[in-house]
Amino acid sequence: MTKKNTAAVRASGAGRSTEPQGRPTLSWWRTKPAEAFDEVTAEQLRQMLSTVAILEVPTWRAAAGGDCAAAVGLALRLNPQRVTINGLDLVMTALAACAARGDAAACLTMAHCMRRFFPKSKREARLGTSWLVRAFAIAMNGAKPQKGAVS
Repeated sequence: MTKKNTAAVRASGAGRSTEPQGRPTLSWWRTKPAEAFDEVTAEQLRQMLSTVAILEVPTWRAAAGGDCAAAVGLALRLNPQRVTINGLDLVMTALAACAARGDAAACLTMAHCMRRFFPKSKREARLGTSWLVRAFAIAMNGAKPQKGAVS
């Protein structure tokens, strides 16, 4: 996810539709806690990502389509010093869609990446903790995520 790879995304305006609060949908992963994500949210995010093609990233289509292993792999390979905000938003949105479906590995990776990309931010630390709590809840009882429910 370098600047070269995200030029087509900016030009297409993908992910710039807004929710009622006016936030771009690509920012959901870094502005909402895990409790705000459910199956419906996951589907909305996957639909949005289906319109985006990232050249030179062979696993993008799989990650955008819901392949959790591909999304985790892309997120873990991101370099905090080189990634653009557009590239970060795309990859993390794909990962958030997988985590919203209840994939524990995706939830753990969300928590890890929140701290990795925003090491000094208390807000992102809290959001990362919400994903960590969800991962533990899934591991402990296999609970399916419910919107608004504390995991």
